[in-house]
Amino acid sequence: MAQPAVREAKCDNTWLLGYGSFSPDSRFGCSKINFQNDIFVRDDSRLDFSETIAVMCDTVGNLLFYTNGVMVGDKNLNKMQGSDTLNPGYFSSYNWNGDSGYRTVQGALILPFPNHADKYYLFHVRDRNPTFTAPTVPDKEGLYYTTIDMSLNTGLGQVTSLRNPIIQNDSLDGRLLACRHANGRDWWILVWNFRSGEYRSMLFDPQGVHISPWRGTTAQRSYFNLLGNIGQSAFSPDGSKFATNINLGENFGNYVSLYDFDRCKGIISNPQYFHFNDSLPTGGVAFSPNSRYLYLNSAGKVYQHDLTQNPPIDTAAAPIAEWDGFMELGQLATTF
Repeated sequence: MAQPAVREAKCDNTWLLGYGSFSPDSRFGCSKINFQNDIFVRDDSRLDFSETIAVMCDTVGNLLFYTNGVMVGDKNLNKMQGSDTLNPGYFSSYNWNGDSGYRTVQGALILPFPNHADKYYLFHVRDRNPTFTAPTVPDKEGLYYTTIDMSLNTGLGQVTSLRNPIIQNDSLDGRLLACRHANGRDWWILVWNFRSGEYRSMLFDPQGVHISPWRGTTAQRSYFNLLGNIGQSAFSPDGSKFATNINLGENFGNYVSLYDFDRCKGIISNPQYFHFNDSLPTGGVAFSPNSRYLYLNSAGKVYQHDLTQNPPIDTAAAPIAEWDGFMELGQLATTF
């Protein structure tokens, strides 16, 4: 019988984010959010963050380790032993000297190794060393995993195997997500191909990573190939739905995909596509804890959609929240 697709208890309890560590300017610096105690503090480290962020906590919510896509940091905010450079190449060194973080949305994912206490797999998408002129979108070089053993180095953890290839020479573009298998132990992992518009599926079990022969081609390919699209994907907490929200800029608005997900087979089906105009960029997506409501946002608005209705996404729905125009210190827009 299928087990509930509950998330790991408190594994995402602490978030790290921000850039400009140790800057005397109060508008910059890294921050730590602890959702257990509702604490938000400035907490500078030697690693700054860009678009790529992944954090792992223990079962009571204490920080274990994290990555900005370039390095792996331990709970003391130091470089983890054995980590070297997670994704060497152009985007790990150009302009940022490896400290400001990788620039791939949902480009890293941390999962506990099934049936192996204290061991974790860090999945990460790597950029191809590009020969391009901005704003051309660079290809991704492939998908890798790095293993971490938290029983080593007196509990600070150690990277035990670095940059193991899974998928090579494919234009993978982040949106790297996982959902519990129906057996309650293993994981399904989805990753998206920027050029072909295909989703790839992988099974992560006690024997390692296994690439599924299934490929799910989306009807959004022509939209996804436009330059400058920004967005996120998400599984519903019960694992029955998968959604993507892509913002194509002020001339095109947001393009939302909603699928059914099979937790036994690891495939998406029943695609539904919705387009709505919104003049401000970013494309966030999230589900409510009971998986009934889908939340979509641009930089200026947040929308709620009841998935029990038909159609499940109302493109004419009024926003439930709007940015009030507030500027931090009169200079930085505090948008969504």
